[in-house]
Amino acid sequence: MKNKVTRRDILKKGTATLGLPWLEYFAGSTAMAADETPKRLCVLINSLGTIPKEWVSGNASNYRLGNILRPLEAHKDKMTIIRGLTQNGENGAHPGAQAGLLTSRPLEGNKDTSNNVQGPSFDQRIASQISNGVSRRSIHMALDATKAFSHKGPNQPILPLMDPFKAFDQYFGGIGGGSGSAPTREEKLNVVRATVLNDTRARYQELKARVGAEDKGRLEQHLEGLNELISRLEFQNNSTNDTDMSACELPVIGSQMSLPSQGSSFKEGDALRNNQAKYNAINRTYMDITAQAFACNVTRVSVVNIGKYHAHGGESHKANVNNRASNAGAYDAIVNAGAQAAKNINYLVNTLSAMTEGNGSVMDNTMIMWATELADGAAHSGRDSRQLLIGNAGGAFNMGRLVDVPTSANRPHSELLTSLINCYGINDTQFGVNKWKGRGRLAELQVNV
Repeated sequence: MKNKVTRRDILKKGTATLGLPWLEYFAGSTAMAADETPKRLCVLINSLGTIPKEWVSGNASNYRLGNILRPLEAHKDKMTIIRGLTQNGENGAHPGAQAGLLTSRPLEGNKDTSNNVQGPSFDQRIASQISNGVSRRSIHMALDATKAFSHKGPNQPILPLMDPFKAFDQYFGGIGGGSGSAPTREEKLNVVRATVLNDTRARYQELKARVGAEDKGRLEQHLEGLNELISRLEFQNNSTNDTDMSACELPVIGSQMSLPSQGSSFKEGDALRNNQAKYNAINRTYMDITAQAFACNVTRVSVVNIGKYHAHGGESHKANVNNRASNAGAYDAIVNAGAQAAKNINYLVNTLSAMTEGNGSVMDNTMIMWATELADGAAHSGRDSRQLLIGNAGGAFNMGRLVDVPTSANRPHSELLTSLINCYGINDTQFGVNKWKGRGRLAELQVNV
């Protein structure tokens, strides 16, 4: 067809439409072009440490998911577990670990006040390659953030948003205060509806006569997902009792209706951490924002600090990661923290898997990396760490594996970061500072460079 509309044509018209799901109409009689299904990256971080041996047991040829990863059992075939690398950090246990986790670089300056490293984090290296043409280079949200994990470049820390309402407004609304008084949240959401839902629906009406029944279903699924997210946030803002769901006729996903109302503190503290329903609700809303931003082509990179789920001095410092009997309460609290995080990650994988794209789903073109700040919180050590990959960014490596690295080799996790960068078409041979480069790439991952 001479005048056939392409997906690229529509995406070029700006972010008011927030992108479109892939439609068979765009593909015509040929297969989808490689650049029509963008690769995406989601980085999820838990503060403090973990119990490494509770992630996985066995060996590469016969392994079993442990108590922490068991909530993700349904996605085992999409999972790649990395065992045995050393996460590097300097200038103080927690600040140095936070600085080095995604950058493989030391923290510069005073460990208590500085947020600077001399280079980008790996997510921003990837964003520089895959984020052209979208409205947001990357999005950043957190339940707990004493330091920046992501860095755009030297001395350019990226501080995350710590409020789902603000995150939604900033990432989807793009509405700034003009002359006179700043717009209210209600005014912003009205503009969001006008510029997103109405404009997008109008463009869909334009296509309606040209697409088949299957494509119409995809269009409606895409709109409903965005509309539901807006409505859920609005409901929380207007509700006088955020635990009373009787007045809500909206679809309820998970425990999101326990989300604290607008104006609450969303930063992790004892009161919030002890209310697990609210804690999970905030994280799952961040997951929803990530998923919808991916599906709407707002961004292709998301970094979310999903908090601790356990106490710093009271539990993290008292658990012996190799001996539960020495303090079973602290040990079990950290295992539960990991399992709760895994449940929320499972929710994200399910959400992305339900979003149709091409002949598959948004999840098919996404890679999720989950890592903890430290391997052993009590020892403030990054040795013998665990990382989890879900998905393979559209086929960059084989999934459903345990990748074992000998702990005795003390190989830095920069090898993994380099290999993940390679998954997105960047042929870097090392990442981070030279002293932590290790062997450059993690050969055991077998990325198709």
